[in-house]
Amino acid sequence: MPTVYKFSEIVDIEFGVIMLYSWIKIRGFINGESVTSNLVFNSVQDELFHPIIKATRQAIICCDGDEIREEHRIDYLKKLNLKLYNYTKKE
Repeated sequence: MPTVYKFSEIVDIEFGVIMLYSWIKIRGFINGESVTSNLVFNSVQDELFHPIIKATRQAIICCDGDEIREEHRIDYLKKLNLKLYNYTKKE
């Protein structure tokens, strides 16, 4: 079953390319739980995804950011690296 995100639930979207290997990684929250989704594809088709990535990034920036949402935007860093999480929280 595919993961479905609302724009307001997306924390960030990453787009990467190495030779013919491309990916899109979406990090967000669904029902208050941190979720990450990866989409891997051939780089020959990456221009098809550029408008989608651009629209998603603009929607993330334009979403109404309440204090709770802003606080949770970096929560996924707790699991990855506590030092980075603390540094980001200070900024």
